[in-house]
Amino acid sequence: MKIAIISGSHRPEGQSGRIAEYLSKRVAELNKTAETVVVDLGKNPLPLWDESMWGKEGDAAPAWKPLSAKLQECDAAIIIAPEYNGTAPAALKNFFHYASGKEFGHKPGLLVGVSGSVNGSYPIAEMRSSSYKNCKLCYIPDHLIVRHAAEILHDSPRDGYADQDAYMRERIDYTLNVLFEYTNAFSKIRASDVVKNTPSQFVFGM
Repeated sequence: MKIAIISGSHRPEGQSGRIAEYLSKRVAELNKTAETVVVDLGKNPLPLWDESMWGKEGDAAPAWKPLSAKLQECDAAIIIAPEYNGTAPAALKNFFHYASGKEFGHKPGLLVGVSGSVNGSYPIAEMRSSSYKNCKLCYIPDHLIVRHAAEILHDSPRDGYADQDAYMRERIDYTLNVLFEYTNAFSKIRASDVVKNTPSQFVFGM
């Protein structure tokens, strides 16, 4: 089992990248058969999508090709969507302009919101509403929101946040185990003749 973890923040030193590494570590600890591929869009940003993806001259296709190959090998995805001004960050929206069914089609996805305070729900709703459409990533019902992100999931809990830290760790472990079960189940869906032989006119969502 291989799981892609996409850190959607623009900020190279933001909390999303740290949380991505925490989730990667917990995946390995909870499931000895699992490995992760961490994609940090803050440290390795994609260029703005352009028409080189359609064969024209530009930067998009060459930048996407090696990342696409890695994602195609994955069986599931964790999408980390920090809240910027009440919305998902542009780097993550840009990422989903690239993504297609080749990378994510009929694979389970776990959404993880990140907030420096008590917010974080708007990006979850935004990503659920549109990001799956053409890439056919299947978000599982459970999601996570890491609130007060700078204060929790450290080696030692910060003063005043011990209870929230303990709750979040327990919730993360539960939700990752749910994702593992979906990942095992969805492998049968992708192996089915219905999915493997999808007509070319139906590769995009409606």
